[in-house]
Amino acid sequence: GAYLMAASGCADCHTPMKMGPKGPEPDLSRHFSGHPEQLKLSPPPKADASWVWFGSATNTAYAGPWGISYAANLTSDKETGLGSWKESEFVQALKTGKHAGVGRPIMPPMPWQALSHLTEDDLRAMFRYLQTVPPVHNRVPDYQPPAQ
Repeated sequence: GAYLMAASGCADCHTPMKMGPKGPEPDLSRHFSGHPEQLKLSPPPKADASWVWFGSATNTAYAGPWGISYAANLTSDKETGLGSWKESEFVQALKTGKHAGVGRPIMPPMPWQALSHLTEDDLRAMFRYLQTVPPVHNRVPDYQPPAQ
């Protein structure tokens, strides 16, 4: 599972970035914890035809024609992460592109379409690995649909 998570680049979005001596680097104290709940963002800039989406400095929030989406907390925290999820919900979420396999659509830039091609055994291995990641209590903001 750890190998598949690393090869899929999951930490690139689900682990907040911080500024290090050589530029942005993953904040491993918040590994897989998603968009920091205490980080309040200003509204994204208005896009023109040459720009499609914007990302936050932490690389955990994204704005585009779909609205504003936030990287989820994938840690084993039972309240704010995947700690209370069932393995089958995780597998179905990545197979169907729906939150918990039945909820709202998983929004860009989450590459669930690519991950849906993994075998169910691979997805179960990823879930089992995530259950070993230390819990980080971090309530990620809800998805915001585009302004009408």
